[in-house]
Amino acid sequence: MKANLLLNCSGSGLNPELISKRPRPDSVSIPCRCRVLATLLLLLALCTTTWASTNTFQVSGTFKDVFGINSGGSLVAGNYTVNGTSWSFPAITYFAYNSTTYYQFGSEGSPVTSCTLSTSAVSGTITQVVVRIYGAKSVAGTVSVSVGGTAFKCNNKTSASFTNSATNYTFTGSASGALSVTFGQTTSKAIYLASITTTYYPNTTVTLDKNGGDANGSATFSYNATGYTTFSAATRAGYTCTGYWTATSSGTKVLNANGTYATSSVSGWYGSGKWSRDNATGTLYAQWESAASCEANPTIGNASLNGSFFWTTLFEPVRPCVEP
Repeated sequence: MKANLLLNCSGSGLNPELISKRPRPDSVSIPCRCRVLATLLLLLALCTTTWASTNTFQVSGTFKDVFGINSGGSLVAGNYTVNGTSWSFPAITYFAYNSTTYYQFGSEGSPVTSCTLSTSAVSGTITQVVVRIYGAKSVAGTVSVSVGGTAFKCNNKTSASFTNSATNYTFTGSASGALSVTFGQTTSKAIYLASITTTYYPNTTVTLDKNGGDANGSATFSYNATGYTTFSAATRAGYTCTGYWTATSSGTKVLNANGTYATSSVSGWYGSGKWSRDNATGTLYAQWESAASCEANPTIGNASLNGSFFWTTLFEPVRPCVEP
């Protein structure tokens, strides 16, 4: 007996009434098809999402342990570790917190008119910074973000205005270096900073395996970069490097011998001439040509002729250099 089974989208098991019955072409409901399609689209999105990391500044730990003061008071300028990341704070006359929600900068009696928090602990290319900030009633404030001196933009502007409503302000760009978040006000109110969430792509350190040579090389690359940040070549006496490849022999050429991109796109490494590797490390292998066995512009050879019209010396032509 032949049994035809249908997927039961409303439960985890099979519908017994459908066993050994031949379904009509429309037996699979549209909602079921939609769920299957949605699942496939989700999987596709997950497979094509570029790998990135996040760093979050938010209330954590015991306030006194982090800042050396109790529930509120004067903060001394210095570096303080928040959520595992060291941030530079200016001196603040009145600094307090809500244990689960925000850090408070100033008060109506001692307002903070301008403040910059910065960190150099985020190593890589920063592409997005989301600042959740607001203030007391009637506050009129602004917030801005820069990375390595490059201003990021929120809604195509280099600053965003905040009020007494807790809001996420998303700043985007692409830069590396010190992250600075600056906020201030034209009023005299308390300012509440809830979080700073930074999205970044760690720099990639590539080991250039000597592959039979004398010493390994190395290179570092930043996300979206059109070339390396640092580069040192692998070495092998008496040989010329033809480039750096994905395998010890054959494979795909990723970098030229001088560290430049071998082509415009190599899957898993870079695309459209921009670095996009989704890993903080990688290994490529130097491949070699004997320096004595080839010549960049070979000639047909040389010969000499004596008075007896006999060839006495013949130099074998060298072959051209070719890449594996």
